[in-house]
Amino acid sequence: MPVAAHSGSLEEELEEIRAATAKYTNPEIAYEDDWAALDNSTDPPTEIALDDVVATAEFVCGQGFHLFNLELVGTADPTTSPVLAYGVHDGTLVLGALDYVVPREGEFATSPPNFFEYDDGAEQWHPVELPFGEVWALHAWVHYPNPDGVFVDGNPQKPFHNHPDCEM
Repeated sequence: MPVAAHSGSLEEELEEIRAATAKYTNPEIAYEDDWAALDNSTDPPTEIALDDVVATAEFVCGQGFHLFNLELVGTADPTTSPVLAYGVHDGTLVLGALDYVVPREGEFATSPPNFFEYDDGAEQWHPVELPFGEVWALHAWVHYPNPDGVFVDGNPQKPFHNHPDCEM
């Protein structure tokens, strides 16, 4: 499952992913390409309009708002993440991380995949229960730096904590 061929460094792998997803720094393009914030209080979850994300979507402290493309869950291509994590700066959504989501089944029932060939074991996959089942999840902070590490679950920087429910 590693990223496409390159000469051999984690930074090159991350740069390839950053370039492949750069257009999603504009959340309007993410919505056009079938990502959306979801209201999980409905069954099935319903899409939250882009203009309403900041006011009504769930904000996860350290991660921000999540836009989902459920068709990409379980994809083996790290350049096409099923979840985009956005923080907020001056009322504007700011892309921070790509979230990889792999169902906890089959070969990944008890241990997560390894997406990055040159990460020296730095990937920090964690189990998560989502409305559609148990998954392994991994954040890759490729669009907004995370001083704690590229694969750390939460980002301590303000765009990912500037919500009334988050402690600074």
